[in-house]
Amino acid sequence: MRVRVNGKEVPVDHERFMLLKLIDERGSISSASHDSGIPYRSALAYIRRLEEILGTRIVKTRRGGRGGGGGSRLTETGKKIVREYIKLKKGLERHSASNEIRGVVKEVLEDGGIRIQAGSSIIEAAGYDDVVEGEAVTLLIEPEDIVIMPERQVSSMRNVIPGTVKGMEMQGDTVTVKIDIGDGLELDTSITSRSLKSLKLKLGMNIFAGFKAVAVTIVK
Repeated sequence: MRVRVNGKEVPVDHERFMLLKLIDERGSISSASHDSGIPYRSALAYIRRLEEILGTRIVKTRRGGRGGGGGSRLTETGKKIVREYIKLKKGLERHSASNEIRGVVKEVLEDGGIRIQAGSSIIEAAGYDDVVEGEAVTLLIEPEDIVIMPERQVSSMRNVIPGTVKGMEMQGDTVTVKIDIGDGLELDTSITSRSLKSLKLKLGMNIFAGFKAVAVTIVK
């Protein structure tokens, strides 16, 4: 696949995606190359190729002293490649684009849940054990996982976010509804034209966007 980053396209496949992801998780290019199945020299060549295309570093390396302390991590551009690959892969699998929201981890719950502050909203995710409080993350939420509620309802969904209908676009029998949840953040969801009529949606209408914690994918 080719993903677009900073206005330029870079090549990424699953193995190279895992290489970049593991570099950031393990803090080591050699460890990441071993676990991703890519030879170390090939891993270095791939990193250099991407940096030449983008004109900026995607991996930052810190030298350690005698006591250690060195390691490698992705730069923000490197992390963007990982995020864009996940979005593209999900889009190909689910035929839709993920909603992408930036936030900060507010609380790590004992049951494995994560509470993320995104603007003035608190969004809960589930099943992540490698994030820490105060860490900046990106949340990916598929449009099909979001349910529109004219009024707040009792539900098993951990996330019920108030918002306003900002836009509606008809494509055949499917309507893409754009929801403004405040602080410059938006969510897109897809519903049928029949649901549009039954919900009586109008521009500027106050609604609630509901989705489960397991529907949230966290990308660091």
